[in-house]
Amino acid sequence: MARSGYPVGEVVMLFYASLLTVVEAPVEQTAKLVQIAQDSVRRAGLVALPEEETYRRVRDHLTVMAERFRRNAHALDGPGSPLRRIPGMEPAAGYSAFAELSTPQEGFLPWVARCGRAGLQLNPTVVHGGTSAAWDALYPDGQLLRVNPSETPVIFQQGLDMIRHHARRPTPAPGLRKDRASP
Repeated sequence: MARSGYPVGEVVMLFYASLLTVVEAPVEQTAKLVQIAQDSVRRAGLVALPEEETYRRVRDHLTVMAERFRRNAHALDGPGSPLRRIPGMEPAAGYSAFAELSTPQEGFLPWVARCGRAGLQLNPTVVHGGTSAAWDALYPDGQLLRVNPSETPVIFQQGLDMIRHHARRPTPAPGLRKDRASP
């Protein structure tokens, strides 16, 4: 048992360690595993762990998020996806992953900014004032976009649809852009 010297940190570490066992176990073993964890920390004189219901809620949340991630990763690889996975950078877990734009865009940074103004959340730093040099430093290997495979499938699909829609648009040549609507 490791002690961090910080009470909140200790509780979090204990809960996390005991949660790992519960998450991977069959649901019917939850009560038994939680009781074993709670008894162990009580005998060690440590802060009490949460009740069984907390373990169940966290496990259920993680299960939902894993399914969401799986569905969104499938959509990312699906036919007609405007993005493609990058070998060696496939999404594995977490709240963001990188994918490459399937249809390269001339003037990529202005394209990203236009998508951002249209409501697509790609990279707030770039959308809200980043520079081409910063973008190239962050993403040197192509036209990469950060996506969130942990979003709800509906929101994730809307993002893919928006990228697809904007990727079909040709980038207007400088000087040919209309800044206001024609009469």
